[in-house]
Parts: sequence; C-alpha cells; structure tokens
Amino acid sequence: MRKEFESTIIELCEKSGGKKGISLHELSTGDTFEYNADWVLNHPASTIKLGVLCAALYKVQEGLISLSDKAEYLEKDKVPGSGVLQYLTPGTVLTLYDMLMLMIIQSDNTATNISIDHVGLDYINNFFQMCGLTDIRLNRKIFDMEGIGKGIKNFISARDLTRLLYDLEKRVYIKEEHAAIGLDILLKQQLTDLIPKQIKSYWDDDGVWYRYPIRVASKSGSDDRVLHDCGIIYTPKSTIILTVMTMGTYPPSASALINDVAKLAVEYFDPASLEKTFKSPIWR
Repeated sequence: MRKEFESTIIELCEKSGGKKGISLHELSTGDTFEYNADWVLNHPASTIKLGVLCAALYKVQEGLISLSDKAEYLEKDKVPGSGVLQYLTPGTVLTLYDMLMLMIIQSDNTATNISIDHVGLDYINNFFQMCGLTDIRLNRKIFDMEGIGKGIKNFISARDLTRLLYDLEKRVYIKEEHAAIGLDILLKQQLTDLIPKQIKSYWDDDGVWYRYPIRVASKSGSDDRVLHDCGIIYTPKSTIILTVMTMGTYPPSASALINDVAKLAVEYFDPASLEKTFKSPIWR
C-alpha cells in the first residue's frame, strides 16, 4: 500500500504538468513523504503569511508585543488583491489579533502588511533562522511595488512550510497558550477549496452534501503562476501535516491535484474517517 500511495501521487504530479513540491509528515506514525520538497520557490504567494503568524505569536510569547495592541489602518496601507480591509474606512483601528485573523482566514493583504510592520521584517526573518528554516525568507511586504520593481522576492519551500506547521502543532518554539491561538485561527480558514475540499465537507455529483469528522487548519496561496496550500489535517486517528506547492500547473489541474493528494493522504492514514457520516440533500 505504501508503494501504491507514493506512486499514485507521483503519477498525479507528472500528469498535471508544471512543477510541484510536496512535503507530508504524519505525526502518530512518524511517516513522511517528499517530492521536490526542497525546491525553493520565489513565489510563495500567501503561504508566507503562515510564517508571519508564527513569528507574531512568538513575539507575543516573549512579551514584546500583545495581541491586544491597537493597529490602525491608514490610506497608505491599502494594497489590492485579497481581503476586506482595503474597502473599509481609513482610520479604522483593530487589534493585532484581528489583523492576524484577517491575514489568515481571508488572506487579507492589507492586514498582512500592517501585521508585518507591527512585528518587524527583521524579527520575522530572525524567527525563521532561530527555527532552523533555511528556505523561507520575507524580503518585502505584499504588493510592495518598489521592491518588486527592484527584483526583491520572497522565498519558500514545501519542507519549510511543513516544518512551520509541525513546530506549531508540537509546541516546539511557540508554547501551549499561543500555539493554541495560532491553530484556532488556522482552523477558522474560510478559503477551503484546496486541501479541505474533499475531506472536510463535499458536494457530490448528485447534489448530496457529505460532512466528514475531519478538521483542517490551513493557509493557501495563489497568483497568476502558482497555487499552493499547506495545512494540518486532523482525523479521528491521525494528524497529517501536508504542503503542496505548484507552479505552471493552471487550474483546474493544480487545484484538483491538491484536492487529490489531500484525499489520498487521508485514505492512506485513516480511511475510516471518509465514511459518509452525515449527508443531506440540496434544499429545493
């Protein structure tokens, strides 16, 4: 079964075109699977926000900042792309906690940049270094057009994203209280079309909705060239940390690949969790 599991994922990667990086770690057995996991990509898209969240929680843990700190949204902070803060009235004041929540569950770019300013770019990168992460690097903020014009890029790998989630789940650097806050934010994710799609709740072709006893704490990212997702999949009997990164594999192939790899992982480690535990017809 292990050989079939690996060969099926590799076949999916090869058939879907483009380039992929996959890193998987199952906590109860210690099993791992990697496919180009050390590929360092200069298009992390919004997955880099996971690193910002972890660094922010660590700085709070150190007592240097607080989740209740006030963070003001100003006109100069507004950037395009995902999120709702750009549409609110400049002068709106939220807590750092609220900014981090928007950054993760709605992938809010404006809230991300305000959070980066509050935590500090150098602090964030020093946190990565302290954690032994060699591939992830935040060199500029989101939609920093001056930095983009100068060719300044951010970097990530599937292995480092999985390691960030592993360390968070295992309380390696961020301890219980603050790790629980971070995981709770990730579990509230509202962008759920990738890792969670076929393993959390699913509409089948006959219009029946199935809900599985699975929770997913995740952070995805995309732009016109890439589509990524990383997350912790909690089944009744397994905890699976999974990162799938794609470049040049355009939707629907890229999204289907991530959907399929997540489902294959659950089918391999805890197949009983995909039994149809609840179903409901479409409301007419």
